[in-house]
Amino acid sequence: MTVVNPKSISGITSITTPSGSDDLLTIHTNNGTERLRVDSTGATKIVTGIVTTLTATTGIVTTLTANTVTSLGAVSGTTGTFSGAVSGTTGAFTGNLTITNTAPQISLVDSDNNSDFSIYGASGSFNIYDETNSASRLLIASDGTVSVLQGLELSSTLTIPDTIVHSGDTNTKIRFPAADTFTVETGGSERIRVDSDGNFGIGMSPSGLRLDVQSTANDIARFSGANSGGITIRNDTNHEVQIHSGNSDALIFGTNGENERFRVASNGSMFFGCTDVTDGGSSVGNNFAFSSDGNPTIVKSHSNMIYGASSNSADRHAIQMVQHRYNRYNFVSVHVNTGITGGHFVFYQGSNVVGTINTSDSSTSFNTSSDYRLKENATVINDGITRLKTLIPRRFNWKIDETNTPVDGFFAHEVTAVPEAVTGTKDQVATADDETNDLKEGDPIYQSIDQSKLVPLLTAALQEAVARIETLEARVATLEGS
Repeated sequence: MTVVNPKSISGITSITTPSGSDDLLTIHTNNGTERLRVDSTGATKIVTGIVTTLTATTGIVTTLTANTVTSLGAVSGTTGTFSGAVSGTTGAFTGNLTITNTAPQISLVDSDNNSDFSIYGASGSFNIYDETNSASRLLIASDGTVSVLQGLELSSTLTIPDTIVHSGDTNTKIRFPAADTFTVETGGSERIRVDSDGNFGIGMSPSGLRLDVQSTANDIARFSGANSGGITIRNDTNHEVQIHSGNSDALIFGTNGENERFRVASNGSMFFGCTDVTDGGSSVGNNFAFSSDGNPTIVKSHSNMIYGASSNSADRHAIQMVQHRYNRYNFVSVHVNTGITGGHFVFYQGSNVVGTINTSDSSTSFNTSSDYRLKENATVINDGITRLKTLIPRRFNWKIDETNTPVDGFFAHEVTAVPEAVTGTKDQVATADDETNDLKEGDPIYQSIDQSKLVPLLTAALQEAVARIETLEARVATLEGS
């Protein structure tokens, strides 16, 4: 090895080393410390110190050891490693770093000399690989698709132009098709949409309501909790909307918080303002009951109805309506406690009482208003017999009576002597459909008569007849005495 020890060298454009065993060109400082080495392959080793500019356009740089690199130009080649520290507090890599290989790779090695992560690319893709756990963490495919292969945690906003697609299932998506709108798709069809007004559509686009639900199946929705079989909303093939509770569950409606107002029990009984009714201490099934004061009204099976009592006991204030489908009898029974005399029914016209039905322990009275304080322009009937003679009592049978049983009565239109006893007009028919009275156009509207209103006329006629009889008796007595 040839050693040159000048203080400075100038004007030299080339240094050529002779053939020898080391084939090295080295540069030392005055203390004999090697600073720069070029070996026979052309590889350059910066042993220590500060490199302000390194530009390598050709050749192979196998080892770069430097305290600080302030500017690094193009470093290229086919092999070699940077095994030294490229670090410092100042400087920057301002050039290009090109790594050429079939699958170029950058390994990040920590202080314990373990490669924790690698960055490599192949076939147009970019991959960040977790060497410790042998798993890819971030992959950018050649078509620009970015795949995060583990959890993704963001500390800022994620901006998506339109669609989030399920990996491996391209027809399952979350989309943002318009401003302030998002949708959920499965199987290539839209299932959920929330529009810009906050309206929610399931199985359909929102119609302007807060929630729209449409289903191709009969069962539209089911809601259930930890202690319930659930509630199902159903729209069956008969175009009926149905609400069903779970097995053994009641269906309860409340207002003003959790205050129960209406209940449909699991056996089909319905209760308004009460939760159950009893008969002799046992719960009564198949009922309809309502109450506002603790005294339920009960509609029992076979269309029975009890009003004002919670059981069938005899000693009660109640109304019972019965329609027995097997024995074919119908009646309305009205009950008051024994020993009480009073009205069962009171009839009002506006705010005025116009009639009552009263009972005692042994009889019933049917009453209509008759107080003199309600009347005016009163006169005595003095044509009772004359008017009575216009009445035509008849004997007939009703057409609907298959037994043709004869009865006594009047034809309503012939009772002209007491017109207030007759309701309706002779031969009247409906001139148009009348749903209120269940009439069709052309249906007959029959007359009716209140025969009790004939009593005053009959009384007046009888009094006139009695007066005449008494007069005749007096004349006969006079004639017989003479």
